[in-house]
Amino acid sequence: MSQFPAISPVSNVHPDDTDQERPPTTDSDGDGIPDVHENLFTEWINGTSIDGRGFAMEGLDKDDASDAMLDNDRDGMNATEEYCWP
Repeated sequence: MSQFPAISPVSNVHPDDTDQERPPTTDSDGDGIPDVHENLFTEWINGTSIDGRGFAMEGLDKDDASDAMLDNDRDGMNATEEYCWP
């Protein structure tokens, strides 16, 4: 048991007592890329492709919807496909 007071009330819900909906996904800029992905990939990504070429991809901005359709590494996949690939 924690020695600190509760910051906010927490309650448990039995799975059968829910409406079985998934938790809401936040997308601040409405570009179709969830904020969780944009927060994970805000920094520049640098690496080497399979054929040995170096690449650098600009990170995503959760407040700028225009980044969803960019193809920063010019591989034919836009940012939505690149960062949210299942």
